[in-house]
Amino acid sequence: MAGGRQRPLNVPDSCDSVLSKKDDTRPRIVNMTKASNAQVTWDSGKEVWQVRIQIGSEVVKRPAADAGRDVAEETLRSTAVQIAQDEGYELDPAKVVINR
Repeated sequence: MAGGRQRPLNVPDSCDSVLSKKDDTRPRIVNMTKASNAQVTWDSGKEVWQVRIQIGSEVVKRPAADAGRDVAEETLRSTAVQIAQDEGYELDPAKVVINR
């Protein structure tokens, strides 16, 4: 047993290194859910771009706070993709619609 700790029941001896390792630096595989599409629309009341990400029947809405009104479409597209990733979703940039 590693470090004098007791192993939980049903855990094989081969797991000692995993149980005793506090700082695991191995890369983690994260499966991200694919978003169906996204819309980026200027909200004149709040004076900010709103990103609306569609995932099946679920919708995530987030402001694109750092983007000015006259920002390039490619910047808005990449911002929408980044917001989707921050929320745990994968978004194809080709599926982002910009409504000016």
